[in-house]
Order: sequence, then structure tokens, then C-alpha cells
Amino acid sequence: MNLVLFEDIGYRKLNPLVLSRPTFDLRCGIHTLIEKIQRGPTMTVGLFVRDYLKSVTARQYPDHTVNEMVDEQLPVLAVNGRTLWNESLNSKLQSLELPSAIIEGNQIVAVNLPGETWNRLNPLSIEFADQVMQIPDLVVHETTSCLIHYPWDLIRKNGAEIVADFSYITGGTTRIAGDLASNVTCLNASDIQINAGVVIKPGVVLDAEAGPIFIDNDATVLPNAFLEGPLYIGKNSLIKAGAKIYENTSIGPVCKVGGEVEESIIHAYSNKQHEGFLGHAYLGTWVNIGADSNNSDLKNNYGNVKMMIDGQWIDSGTQFLGLIMGDHSKCGINSTLNTGTVVGFNCNLYGPELHGKYVPSFSWGSGGRYVPYRLDKAMDVAAKVMARRKIRFDDPDRELFSILFKQSSAERENQNIVN
Repeated sequence: MNLVLFEDIGYRKLNPLVLSRPTFDLRCGIHTLIEKIQRGPTMTVGLFVRDYLKSVTARQYPDHTVNEMVDEQLPVLAVNGRTLWNESLNSKLQSLELPSAIIEGNQIVAVNLPGETWNRLNPLSIEFADQVMQIPDLVVHETTSCLIHYPWDLIRKNGAEIVADFSYITGGTTRIAGDLASNVTCLNASDIQINAGVVIKPGVVLDAEAGPIFIDNDATVLPNAFLEGPLYIGKNSLIKAGAKIYENTSIGPVCKVGGEVEESIIHAYSNKQHEGFLGHAYLGTWVNIGADSNNSDLKNNYGNVKMMIDGQWIDSGTQFLGLIMGDHSKCGINSTLNTGTVVGFNCNLYGPELHGKYVPSFSWGSGGRYVPYRLDKAMDVAAKVMARRKIRFDDPDRELFSILFKQSSAERENQNIVN
């Protein structure tokens, strides 16, 4: 059987987080969506992504095929890249009839089809779901709460996913393998996993009474930090002295984090080193938050937060929602970001004035007054930032930057309308 992870048109509602990555590369809990899905059926994986992401996806997942036709002699199990894997879904995937589909509302979660049928479909087309439902003799299974629809779904579900991933990884048996100072305080130590190479300095408090704490290989926690579970600290990440990292937070690999963070996801290779508040937020990769910068995650009138999604203001259905910031974006010291703010790919923001609630990709400026960020300058900065982590900015990156710059030009020209 072929196993394919595919993107569908629903990716558009997850921008800017997926402007530069496939939907299945999003993090929720300890693992990314693809890492969760691969716990299920064990078989060769093919990936189907937007054309402009093919090069960067192939580089990131060298063991998988990307955008290739499947072997028509074999059936294909195709799973939506926005799927949040769970045991119930896995059971359904393992026993799907041929042909069959699992749906959530009017969207496709997974299909089991002959290879030749799958090769005739385009999952990124608007008609994809209708085409699947018209397949002769299709057996349809309904499910709920499997797909990630909006960025706030990742934030809202992150705590429960940390708990589930923690249980899957540890199997109920935890260990403390790192180097802990003698006066580190561990509350509910049986729900704390500390991997090899971790260093935890004096005065740190690890509070797992409300949920587990997982600190991955070679991470460092500096003195007097307070860490509260559910919490994940990724490999080679650094938690600064005196940091306050509260519940339902995931910090991916190679990040530096300080100040106050609550119910947020920091994907990887991003820094929020200094004082300032980050709450109910999702930061992409290569993001830098300047000292004393803050985001609001609660409106003064305690109403639901609206967010600009795919050109429309959408009610998130939640009172708590902070900042969504795309890859390679940065804000300078004392930046102020409102509830439900969306910052696109590779923006450079500065100044203490309140920024617009929607900032298009490649914007440069302060307080709602932005100009285009020159593409050559943007790529030069990105190359320098990545080189500091010994990662090369190469041809797939240049291609990606150029395409996203062109794609976002119309939004930048109409900023006064969307801000």
C-alpha cells in the first residue's frame, strides 16, 4: 500500500504559518503533525504539497517522495496533512475498505483508493472533496475533531496534545537523565521527563502538578526559572534566567526563551530571550522578539477575538488569542502587538506604537505605517541569521523567498484597507 500525506485547499486558513511549510509540518504538543501521523500505518510515505514548496519539502524530508504519482498497481491510503492523529482515527485507518473515505463535515480526512483513482485527483483543487464523494461504491465514515482548521486550533489543543505525546513517548515510565543542580525543585516528579544532556541550574522550579513536563536532549534551563506543565522544551533550546513559562506551552528545538510565556507554541529556531509577555501565540521559525515586547491575548471587553484569515475577519470563538507570526519575521524592542494580530512571512517591525492587526508578508515599519521589505535585503538577513546556527541559506530558500514576495505584493499595496 502507498501512504500519502496531502495538502488540501484548507491550508489557506492556516496562513501565515504554512506560507513556507506544508501543513503537516505544524507543531501541536511535543510532535509535529507528520510525526504523529507516522505512528500509524508503517509504509513508504509520499508527500503531496503545493508546487512552490516542493524543493524545501524534499530537502527537509529526503526519505520521502514529493509530488510524485503513486504506483497504480497498489491501493493508496491518503491522509490530510491537517490531521491531528489519535488512536481512534488510527483504528479507522487500519481497517478502511477499498474504496472508502473518512470525512469531517464536508472535508476529507483520509481516503483509501486504487492508485489509478488517486492519480486522477488533485487534493489542492476546490472540487477535491466533491470528486472523492462521487467515486462509485465509496464507503464513507464520519468523524469529528480530527482536522486543524485555523491557527488557534493548534494553540487551543496544544496542552492536551503535550499530555498525549508525553504518554506515547514515555509509556508511563519517566526518567531524569540530565544534570540537575541540588536545589532544583520538582513537583510531581513522576510526570517529569528530562533527557540526556539537559542542564538545569540552581533555583529552577519544575511544576508538573497540572500536567507533564518534557525537556528534550541537550536543553539548558538557567537559574531561577519557573516551568509549569503541560510543557515541552525542545532539543538544544535555552530557557533564560528567571523565565516564567506557564502551562500548555511548546518550545521547539534550538530556541532561546525568557520573560513570560503562556499557552504558546514556538516552532523552532526562534528567540524570545528577554522580558515581555507572549500568550496564546504561535511563532514560526527564525522569528526574533525584541526585548520588552508584549502581545495582548485578552480584549478589554472580554469579547471573542477576531483574526484576519484568508482575507476575512473570522471570530475565533475564544476570549484568549494573541500573536500569529510567520517564519523569518522580527520585531524590535518595546514592540506592542494587539489581540489576534497576524504578522506574515519575513516582516521587520519596530517602535512602541500599536501595530496593525494584520501585517502582510515582507512589510517593514512601525505603528501601521509600512513599506515593502526589499527582497535582496530580506534574503541577506535570513542568510546571516541561519548561518549563526550553521544552516545554509541556499537555492530552495531563495526560490521560496522570491515566490512569497511576489505572492504578497497585492496585499502590501492594500495595507491601509486590511489594517
